Amino acid sequence: MSLTNSGPTEPDRRPDPAGSLKAYWRLAGGYWTGPTARQAWTLTLLSFVLVIGNIVVQYGINLWNRSFFNALERHDSGFVYRAIAIFVGLALAAALVAVLQLVVASWPGGLESNVSID
Repeated sequence: MSLTNSGPTEPDRRPDPAGSLKAYWRLAGGYWTGPTARQAWTLTLLSFVLVIGNIVVQYGINLWNRSFFNALERHDSGFVYRAIAIFVGLALAAALVAVLQLVVASWPGGLESNVSID
């Protein structure tokens, strides 16, 4: 039994890694330059802002973590209760950013519905 295919082979249609950006722009570039350009750039900017927002929230959680456990070590119960309230705010902010990222990613007429690889 031979592992090689003796029949005609299909050409490799995968983009060359060196030309992937060029291939992507060829497939999706019309979205940012065509009739949907205004919406495309708005969604792109919103996505960027939400990524920055996610980073800020995660940084806040990191700072909170350090402060909370330092307060536990110092037996500072007053700060521990305030820290719990701060955490609730950070958790709500993280959830809001995550939901907004999903909304932007699945926006009707967005990139997801305009790019198809045939």
